[in-house]
Amino acid sequence: MPPRGVTLVRNVIKRVRTEETEDLDVVDPTPVPAAVLDTLTFPDGQPLPPSLRHWLSFDGSWLAETTDYFDGERFTTCTIAEAVRDTISPDHHWDAFNELERYADTPVFPLDPGSETVRLLLLAGADRNGEYPVITADVDDSPMIYISAPGFDVWLAELAQVTEDVEEEYEADLEAAKERVLDGEDELIA
Repeated sequence: MPPRGVTLVRNVIKRVRTEETEDLDVVDPTPVPAAVLDTLTFPDGQPLPPSLRHWLSFDGSWLAETTDYFDGERFTTCTIAEAVRDTISPDHHWDAFNELERYADTPVFPLDPGSETVRLLLLAGADRNGEYPVITADVDDSPMIYISAPGFDVWLAELAQVTEDVEEEYEADLEAAKERVLDGEDELIA
């Protein structure tokens, strides 16, 4: 069974310290101060996943530079529709995501926008280890969401190239996340 949670993030940190990683560029790690980290939660009071907490104890600057939703001391969240509107474009059917009855009002933490997709930490459906799934909101054809990683830990490992094939290496965890979050479906169409 492949590593998860803090163990996987330790592998990511080891990689970042010893090798250059293209998508996870941390030159001078700046830990979030322990006094701040001890009080950090998401705005609605939900706890940070253990993997994110461990990453922030190593570095908070990369995440603060990557997303407008973390300033180094506090998190903000939004809905899926707001994340699509604010990170991709207001022209990309963002309002269709309001029709996702199950998750229209669920808070998300935007991780990294692309040109037609954005990865979001969905603050619902945490696994037994307290890891929230990472979903992708996609506006390429039909607006939809799907699970891209079973947790922040695996998403970060993929960025650092610690894992090569999330679908193969974490198949069981992805399937479990689909069951919890999407009722076993591969995606939800908005």
